[in-house]
Amino acid sequence: MTDVAYRLNHDFDSTGASDGISRYGSYLRLNAHKFAYAFENANAADFAAVAFEIATSPIMSPAYAEAHRRIITARLSAYSEHLIARVELVTGRPEALRAPAFRGESRWYGWPTSADSFGARSYQPESDDIVERSYLLTSTTASFTLPATELPLPAGPEDEIELHAMHAVEIVVGRLNEVLAPLLAALDRT
Repeated sequence: MTDVAYRLNHDFDSTGASDGISRYGSYLRLNAHKFAYAFENANAADFAAVAFEIATSPIMSPAYAEAHRRIITARLSAYSEHLIARVELVTGRPEALRAPAFRGESRWYGWPTSADSFGARSYQPESDDIVERSYLLTSTTASFTLPATELPLPAGPEDEIELHAMHAVEIVVGRLNEVLAPLLAALDRT
């Protein structure tokens, strides 16, 4: 399977919807206040950043935009007319930390995982995990610009916000996949 950073969970969005239409739509209505700045400044990049934030975990769980198992966090923000992405990815340990003193049979454990539709997803250990063992978590952050062209911006909160938000998330997910897929494929080979 080709690595993708995100995929949209259309099936569960409709089958798991409390309103019978869309889980994401329900979350958008609950979080409509988050779009105020985007509407006030008529900024499509701000609108897309908020739409993506709502579509992902921790706001939606399971997420409408499901992240690759190596993605720990992804934050989008608008800067002028640009969309800035900061994505933290789980990495393998650098060579200096692969010595026996840093492996699982010693004191230090790597990222804990749980199963989801992308496979074994890494997560930050909770306090009860840390009481049991010590963790040495390695990651890297990719910071980059995504094109903000063609992003939708509704005229206001009454202008089919759900439709525009879904369209914005589809565009953002496509662009994140273009940038991150090669990085994820390389990390999965290590």
